[in-house]
Amino acid sequence: MKITVCATAYNGYGIFLQRFIKNAQAQTYPAHEIIIVLGHNHGLKEIPDGVKFIYHNEPATIGFLKNLAIDEATGDYIFFFAADDVLLENALQEISEVDADIIALRYKLENKMCVTPEIVAEKLPQWRKHYAGACGYIAFKKGIRCDDTNYPNYALLFQAYKKGWTFGKTKEAGAIYIQRPGGRGQKTENHAKGYKEIEKYLRQYGLIA
Repeated sequence: MKITVCATAYNGYGIFLQRFIKNAQAQTYPAHEIIIVLGHNHGLKEIPDGVKFIYHNEPATIGFLKNLAIDEATGDYIFFFAADDVLLENALQEISEVDADIIALRYKLENKMCVTPEIVAEKLPQWRKHYAGACGYIAFKKGIRCDDTNYPNYALLFQAYKKGWTFGKTKEAGAIYIQRPGGRGQKTENHAKGYKEIEKYLRQYGLIA
């Protein structure tokens, strides 16, 4: 399995990229390639070697930025990671041992092992209730694309459910999710936006009236 590791950096996220790149290059299962999309106001001051950078200086949705990386990726699987969290050295090894169309990477949070709750296809109500505060560490087969939205994983996972794509999750944690005040793990106005986006896709795929 060839795994392309991707990240997006926008609105100042570039300050985390040195750590992300170092961790991606130190994997026990080597990455096929590393692609980073530098979006609007990314904040990266030095360009490291050994990484493919894609530049898009105009404001854009996260889904649009992710598709730029998808279009350039040559791996069998594409793995998007949040540049501001910590990728453990066993992450790609764990992913490589799962046979599925979409693979969720377990992560560590307050000494607990977790997995993105929306990855369990038969628990759709929990997607709606919990997803906005969950990490989106997901690897998926080449050929799958994101919607042009700031919530691309919502559309991706509902599309996968509708099309019957297989889901899997790793046995061990391969990342550390870092909770910061006002971040994805906190209750912010982004939660309300996320819930509305989830409802949109529930209706689009005929799961609620």
